[in-house]
Amino acid sequence: MTGDDDIRIRLLGTVEVRTDRGWITPPGRKVRILLSVLAERAGLPVPVERIIDALWSDAPPERARGLVHTYVSNLRALVAPMRVPHVGDGYVLEVERSAVDCHVFASLVESGLAAIRIGHVADGVAELRAAEAQWRGPALAGADGGWVERWRTRLHEARLEAIESRVEATVDSAPAVAELRALIDEHPLRESLRALLVRTLHREGRTDAALAAFADGRAVLVRELAAEPGTALRAARDLVVSSAATHNPTDAEHMLDLGDRCYREDRFAEASVHYSLAVDRYGEAGDQIGAAQARLTLGVVQREWGLFDASLSNLSSAVAVLRTADDGRLLAQAARSRGMVHAERGRFDEAMDGYREGSASRPDRRCDGTGGAGHAVDRGAAPRGR
Repeated sequence: MTGDDDIRIRLLGTVEVRTDRGWITPPGRKVRILLSVLAERAGLPVPVERIIDALWSDAPPERARGLVHTYVSNLRALVAPMRVPHVGDGYVLEVERSAVDCHVFASLVESGLAAIRIGHVADGVAELRAAEAQWRGPALAGADGGWVERWRTRLHEARLEAIESRVEATVDSAPAVAELRALIDEHPLRESLRALLVRTLHREGRTDAALAAFADGRAVLVRELAAEPGTALRAARDLVVSSAATHNPTDAEHMLDLGDRCYREDRFAEASVHYSLAVDRYGEAGDQIGAAQARLTLGVVQREWGLFDASLSNLSSAVAVLRTADDGRLLAQAARSRGMVHAERGRFDEAMDGYREGSASRPDRRCDGTGGAGHAVDRGAAPRGR
């Protein structure tokens, strides 16, 4: 039994209650679930039906209500009978929400985010760190069942969101990068973490690492989910690319040279940035043929990188412009490269159309779109010998 001012409940880790004997894990899985469901609504009545659902989900035994009373008696033996009174058709855990770690966590997160919103970043980050310190391990350890799993998922989601908010607001980004990489190892399919890593690396001025982080994330999503990156991760990549375009006002030819060098070193992410900048530079100069050639180059690299949608978009734009130009060789390569992307996506009719247009555009020579980046092929120096 514990004194009125001493009771504390911990759920962010092993389910525990503090008694006059110190911290104790309630004996019995059902009692731990009961403590958890009552602590979730600390100070408020919890109907017996809700307790039954938490204990047995959709398959309660015939004696469910009697068993609930037994488990309540066992819990009362730990925390004192007056702490778990019968109220209406349910029970209430008579403790302040500040006595339950998950409610302390939520309160600290709320105050931390509020401080950050009004510009008190250091205070907000400190509050978020204090919130994270409430965690001792996986939530609700020692309890199981459908209700427990649902609440555990919500708690873990709230923890990750708090960490992301704190990292986003942290000025010193170097430790944040290491922390984010560790979290990504634990949650490889969480795109918001990967997007945050891309933005954090970008904030450090590490454009190549930021784009490589995007590429890694995309590869995992394609391999594990057969899905392209979502809005958040694509937006992070676009931020890096657009910023590079703003802060690197270099001429188009130089951008192509830099792209070729990165391509030869298998640095596809950086190569794509430079080729994208070349497209922009040619466009600003009104050189539509140059922009089309740069798009061809970019599309080939994106195809090899596995960015098929982006590749198809750039190659289609290149084909449309090159059809108006007197350069059958480049049109042939663009058309056939686009056909290869269609083939990768299983669109074989469109693939054959591309191959036919490529052959018709340059019947004197087989052009299979695998000669390396378009810019380098145009100058007869395929960087990868393909």
